[in-house]
Amino acid sequence: MLIGGGTQANTNVLAELLRLLGSLERLRSADKSAVAEACLQALEKKKMEPLRPALLWTIGRLGCRVPVYASLQQTVSIERAMAWIDALLAIDAPWIAKESSAYCLALMLLARKTGDRYRDVSEKVRGRVVERMNGLGAPAMHLDLVERGGRLDDEQTAQVVGDSLPLGFALRT
Repeated sequence: MLIGGGTQANTNVLAELLRLLGSLERLRSADKSAVAEACLQALEKKKMEPLRPALLWTIGRLGCRVPVYASLQQTVSIERAMAWIDALLAIDAPWIAKESSAYCLALMLLARKTGDRYRDVSEKVRGRVVERMNGLGAPAMHLDLVERGGRLDDEQTAQVVGDSLPLGFALRT
């Protein structure tokens, strides 16, 4: 895995770069799409195996229906989110079970119910997501967020944000 002028990059550095890209909620929709599409393609590559959790996290964050800090207008379109969900659901590889936590988190972020018809994916798509997540033993709270919506708890917020907040700080989503 090379970056810049052909120097070998540490897997941890690449994972952090992916997480940085995923956390840029104010990117233009076209830029979010380009990054997410590249991440989706990279998921199937054997050499990207150590980066799969970061790739999945990045896809989920770029397409999340409830942004952490950006405005609602900066979410990707429903059609894009559903296309990314379809691409994730189409993956039938043994590594899904190994990476089920990151995989289910990405699906939850993409399919989370908001109650806003301009951001919510269809009931049919949400049903398919819930079915796959159930099969992988997803946390009940993730399933509930997809089916009924709601707020993230502290542990889930830390998962979505990617880091824990300093003591005394709280993030409201």
